[in-house]
Amino acid sequence: MTDEHPPAAMAARTDLRKVRGDKRRTRILSTAVEVFGEQGYRGTSLREIARRVGISDAGLLHHFGSKVGLLAATIAERDEMDRVRREASAAAGVGFVDTMRDQVARNAQSPGLVALHVVLSAEATDPQHPAHESFRERYRQIRHQDDASFSRLQDSGEMRRDLDPRRVGQLVTAMMDGLQLQWLLDPDAVDMVGLFEDFLHLLEIPAPGHGVHERRDRAMTSESHHEHHVPAPGEPTVPELEEDESVAPRPEEEIADILRAEPDVADHSGSAP
Repeated sequence: MTDEHPPAAMAARTDLRKVRGDKRRTRILSTAVEVFGEQGYRGTSLREIARRVGISDAGLLHHFGSKVGLLAATIAERDEMDRVRREASAAAGVGFVDTMRDQVARNAQSPGLVALHVVLSAEATDPQHPAHESFRERYRQIRHQDDASFSRLQDSGEMRRDLDPRRVGQLVTAMMDGLQLQWLLDPDAVDMVGLFEDFLHLLEIPAPGHGVHERRDRAMTSESHHEHHVPAPGEPTVPELEEDESVAPRPEEEIADILRAEPDVADHSGSAP
């Protein structure tokens, strides 16, 4: 008896193979993230990933074309995991900045994955590198996402109005990339989590547990105390500055000057789509 609908049957078989292939690819990537996290960039072999997945080395490369393809896809998979985690955190009411803090803390527990990113991103600066375009697109997406996230942070009053969200996002990414490199070279001397918090402090972004309203209350209390404070007997007084006197800017003020939006220059039309 002949099949009355051979094209439909063939399409169904093709769809089934595709589903199985996608599932295997997903399993390979999740396993690769796991192995790189455990054994590091240099210590991880394709053979170990293939062994855990239960396929041959050739079967592993069949899905990604090359070792570099697998490495780039592993980073993309980790990015996707982070994106899903950010969305779940947002749905649970966790703020964008606290989600960033969590991501930095998790990176500090995954030196293998951090090393994979640092090494491969540096190699991909070569336009001829097979991962060059994927990394260019990755950073375009990060710039676009951070621009939107820091804009919302500014709209909520948790970031200064005189800062350009796009520049802040790019600076945060650049700071983290450089900080990760220093941390890999000398983890005992570089407190990645603490330094990230210090950087947020320079931007005057509230620390955990100190939202925008608490920050405003502290600022108002401080100003009120300064205006109405009467020195106690024997307490040294602070002389008032004359109008033409100047005070050297603090480091955070200098950074803010760099980030401050230029009314005639800042152009958001060039943001990544």
